[in-house]
Amino acid sequence: MGKKHRERPPASSRMMPVPNAKTVSARSMSSLTVRVLIALALAVAVLMVFSPATGHQFVTYDDDVYVTDNAWVRQGLAGSSVRWAFTAVHGGNWHPLTWLSHMLDVQCYGLQPWGHHLTNLVLHTLSAVLLFLLLVRVTGAIGYSIAAALLWALHPLRVESVAWVAERKDVLSVCLGLLTLLAYVRYADRPAPWRYGLALGIFALGLSAKPMLVTLPAVLLLLDVWPLRRWGHVPRPRLLREKLPFLVLAVASSAMTLTAQRAGLHSFDLLPFGVRLANAVVAYVGYLGKALWPSDLAVLYPHPGASLPTWQVFGAVVVLIAISTAVWMRARRRPYLAIGWLWYLGTLVPVIGLVQVGDQAMADRYTYLPMIGPTVAVVWVVSEWLAQRRLQWIGRLAVGLVAAGCLVGTRVQLGHWRNSETLYRHAIGVTGDNPMIQTNLGAALARQGRWQDAAGCYQEALRLRPSLAKTHANLVSALMALQRYDEATVHCVEALRLDPTLADVHNNFGLLLAQQHRLDEAVDHYRRALAIQPEYAEAHNNLGAALCQQRRVEEGIDHLAKALRLHPQYAAAHVNLGNALVYQGRFDEAERHYAEALRIDPQLAQAQRGLEMVRQRRSR
Repeated sequence: MGKKHRERPPASSRMMPVPNAKTVSARSMSSLTVRVLIALALAVAVLMVFSPATGHQFVTYDDDVYVTDNAWVRQGLAGSSVRWAFTAVHGGNWHPLTWLSHMLDVQCYGLQPWGHHLTNLVLHTLSAVLLFLLLVRVTGAIGYSIAAALLWALHPLRVESVAWVAERKDVLSVCLGLLTLLAYVRYADRPAPWRYGLALGIFALGLSAKPMLVTLPAVLLLLDVWPLRRWGHVPRPRLLREKLPFLVLAVASSAMTLTAQRAGLHSFDLLPFGVRLANAVVAYVGYLGKALWPSDLAVLYPHPGASLPTWQVFGAVVVLIAISTAVWMRARRRPYLAIGWLWYLGTLVPVIGLVQVGDQAMADRYTYLPMIGPTVAVVWVVSEWLAQRRLQWIGRLAVGLVAAGCLVGTRVQLGHWRNSETLYRHAIGVTGDNPMIQTNLGAALARQGRWQDAAGCYQEALRLRPSLAKTHANLVSALMALQRYDEATVHCVEALRLDPTLADVHNNFGLLLAQQHRLDEAVDHYRRALAIQPEYAEAHNNLGAALCQQRRVEEGIDHLAKALRLHPQYAAAHVNLGNALVYQGRFDEAERHYAEALRIDPQLAQAQRGLEMVRQRRSR
């Protein structure tokens, strides 16, 4: 029989004295205590640095899509909402675990933003601790590991993922990704089917939080090279077979993601592959620049399209080739350099823009997972270089200074995320002409009732890019609030010409037509809105009111009731339903709905008049 295969590489040929069992036990307990204390200190540091985020508000950049205006999430963990989480493609994504986490927050905190921010912060803190434990487990280098985990966790580039409630998918998926790596390391150390199954199961959960983890099978292979050193000591076919189930899950997740995001994919005519490739090359270097000097960070960097200067693309190519060459030349002596560099290049592939989704050239949040690789590589190479020269004190001082700089930069960047207006004004100051952020600033001002200012932002956005259908749609709402109905109608027509699938424009167009007593046309647009977005409470309310005006009261009541099922705190729908019930002579039910409308909005004049009318009729 052949020799039994060894999982670990052979130890050093130098003989070491064999410690007794008591010594081993005491050392293990001491090492465990040190690791626990360091992990706790790291957690406290991260919590303290990012704690201002818990005092921030929701922002109008996807927080409304994910939480505040999402009727399903607002229900909490109800049976129907849980089913929706697993079956719906919403916001261009399928990520049921992320939806469930938002629903759990609503269950625990309601719509209080501090609780939702706290969950993001706790997940980021847990990721920092897991990264430390992973690095210690696979390298045994406690000092290096705490430096890498601390610098990664406190870097200002982490702010976008932590301080943005809608980026729950980021912090949740990376937390599960690091748990997957820890489970895999445990399996590699002591192979067993249940350990392998645990790693695979956690990976599946991570993909259901965000498909960014699709590159994790490649990361597992990188870990096999360094620091696990299984490559060359375990048969390579076996190593590759181990990754196949992970790869199958990754491919399935990628296919689901492409299907979900099809509406947001830019066509080859709009952004040819050459343009996307050029931007991707520049973005790779741009992220490294922001990691080294994290200033002028913004929530959205507009895509330059075909306007990138040739010299900039050529320079980025030169930088990438130079780094890759230097890393390759030192790969044998310092394998962590190659592993860290390949980690960075590989994990950025899903979001580097080769398949363009959205209008961003790059995004700070995309560095959340990829920057782990370069951070580890830089910490290890600098620390080893200083250790060889017995200058470890310089390394400790450098880590302290860099961590302090990160702390200051992170606190400054956190301040820009206090609310929507501060976030967007800062982004405009950093990026200049930015039609998407101008649109978002207008939406933030509209929520404050500053309709004139909001209209000005929308008009500026359309000056920069007239083809923004959603901006036309937002401008319609602002113009309607300003009672500039003729202008609103013009922008309704233009918005629907650019994008006939905008449910809110169909709804607003219906309102404009109803004001002109063109009820048949209004009803048609309300129905189109509901065909596009069946759970649109406002469209159900408006359609119900229009049908009642057409004396189709029973049908109208059905839509009004549906509006209230979707949004129980919808005061206008309570009033409209009360009016319909009065028409049918159902005064007791009408009274309850008027009273509920007044409870929600005590100043609602229509509800007050309705309630007085019902009580007068009853007294007669």
